[in-house]
Amino acid sequence: MKNSLLLSIFILISFPILAQIELEDKLIGTWKVLEVRYISEGFDDLDEKETEEVKAALEAFEGSQFHFDIDNSFHFDIEYPDLNNQELKWELNKLKNRIIIESAIDLKNGIYLEIEYLEKGEDLFFNILDTPIIMRLRKHPNN
Repeated sequence: MKNSLLLSIFILISFPILAQIELEDKLIGTWKVLEVRYISEGFDDLDEKETEEVKAALEAFEGSQFHFDIDNSFHFDIEYPDLNNQELKWELNKLKNRIIIESAIDLKNGIYLEIEYLEKGEDLFFNILDTPIIMRLRKHPNN
């Protein structure tokens, strides 16, 4: 009886950890953006400058690539200078279905990007929090 209780506790504790490890392993590699969408719900009040920034980001993300390395370093292949030349790292928050991208050098600056993700088949859907941008990505076949 005592052994089965200990086994049950071990399984309950291990399952979320194993699920996170599995997703981290799947995430490692290069992901290509296949589609970028603008969602207007909740973003009706953007001023002209913000609208132009969103349009520029939408164009930049189209066809870009996200690189999640095994050592948790991260980089973009994107036509957007502010995002391309940064030393970044990534962290997975499985409980919130989020990927946190932050500076690998200057930890005082906090979170650089916070991405909500949804896994559907072989695609990942990214919603960059606090923006009207949703992307559909697929892992590069050489990974």
